[in-house]
Amino acid sequence: MDPKTIAVYDAETSSFIADWMSSTPAMVRQLVHKYFVAPARIIDIGSGSGRDVDWLMKQGFEVEGVDASQGLIASAQSRYPQATFRYDVLPELPNTKTSTFDYALCSAVLMHLPRQDVQAAVKNILRVIKSGGKLLCSVRPSRQASEREGDGRLFTELTLGELAQFFIDHGCVLLDSMESAAEGSDRLWRTIIVEKSC
Repeated sequence: MDPKTIAVYDAETSSFIADWMSSTPAMVRQLVHKYFVAPARIIDIGSGSGRDVDWLMKQGFEVEGVDASQGLIASAQSRYPQATFRYDVLPELPNTKTSTFDYALCSAVLMHLPRQDVQAAVKNILRVIKSGGKLLCSVRPSRQASEREGDGRLFTELTLGELAQFFIDHGCVLLDSMESAAEGSDRLWRTIIVEKSC
């Protein structure tokens, strides 16, 4: 992960959480209902506020949230004491065992990695999923002319086709893909669902 981006999340934890908690990721939830079947184990990579971990638990999944920001982890654990949150970081995910999870959610994370690290991140996300498991991944581009927004966070540009191809190149089958703006927002989201075929 980009160190400057992590530092921004650590420094501005409260404001980011307030923003995230004020919205509902309707499309992500629709896709989870369509492609993920409970009971099963899910890892939420980049669990942020813990909002999605809590929701997934309420749908009957066994969930672990991991994040590269210690500030976000502490806040999420305080908000949802019944949930499991721990530190881990892409591209390696060194603290997560191989073939542990049936599904993975990786929403709003890969764009925070330098382009040269994305392929390794994809490889390790897939490493922790069982064969036949599924992944929901979403990214958004920078809202400014450069890939680094005004607050210092990195938003590496990944087109929908590039995002899908990274996973296809690692033996995945593309199940679904879409590009859409979140309701009430100008943020353009690129989302894919893939299945690990080996």
